[in-house]
Amino acid sequence: MKKELKLNTTNLIVFAIWLLILGITGVVYYTSVYGGDNSKVVGVHAASDYIDDANDTDILEDKIIVGFGDSIMRGKGTDDISLTQQIAEKHNMRFQDFSRSGATVASKERTKENLTLNMQEQVKILVEQVGYTDYILFNGGTNDASSKAGMPIGTITEDFDDKRDLSTFCGGFEEIISILKDTYPNAVIVYARAHVMDRRDYKTQLIYGEEAIKMCKKWDIGYADIFEDSDLNTYLDRYLPYTMITKDFPKGDMVHPTYEGYKLFYIPYIEEAFRKAVSK
Repeated sequence: MKKELKLNTTNLIVFAIWLLILGITGVVYYTSVYGGDNSKVVGVHAASDYIDDANDTDILEDKIIVGFGDSIMRGKGTDDISLTQQIAEKHNMRFQDFSRSGATVASKERTKENLTLNMQEQVKILVEQVGYTDYILFNGGTNDASSKAGMPIGTITEDFDDKRDLSTFCGGFEEIISILKDTYPNAVIVYARAHVMDRRDYKTQLIYGEEAIKMCKKWDIGYADIFEDSDLNTYLDRYLPYTMITKDFPKGDMVHPTYEGYKLFYIPYIEEAFRKAVSK
């Protein structure tokens, strides 16, 4: 009887130790994922929710991708290593990128002070130089929505062949998609909406971004809604280190992601957008 009691006590002690270890592991995991204040830490959402299982097929591997857009696409915060190139190198893809810093979606008069190729011009060059591509990635709207450029938003047309005002954001956006779909009918097209950023009026970037998503849905192209789905919000100081450090912005310029910023807050959502578009 005493021997049996001793055995039960030993089992209880072992069980208690096991529970203690399990509890400590749980606390460590909870703290690492959610932080001590019960709020998600930077990048957890992007890293856990939008990356396929390692055994899943890589739909991007060994394919061709082309990109165009503004300085966020260009990779101003990564020494002009474009977002297109970063994705291509990750998936062993061939790529070309036509993006330019300062570019708008809307067309505007070329002057000596403004020689930046707007995105409608970028697309024309792309079409001239690229005969075939599997994937197309573009962004746009950040400069259109800035107080400096002040490009009018315009309106979304009712039909696909209605006349468009190319001097507006909506007119230019639809023109770009129309050209891409006509030229590359089998390519998978994804638009990347930019993150929530300071240095832009919140309401303005919200409106331009929402119109862009509406046009993506109208024209049936993929989109990565980084503004809504990503954690990157540079109104919050803790996200500034994920943007480019400059003399004027020693904590981070709020606009241009670093490599880590792209890795956590852009690339996973773009990959997911391509996967969704392919699976349609």
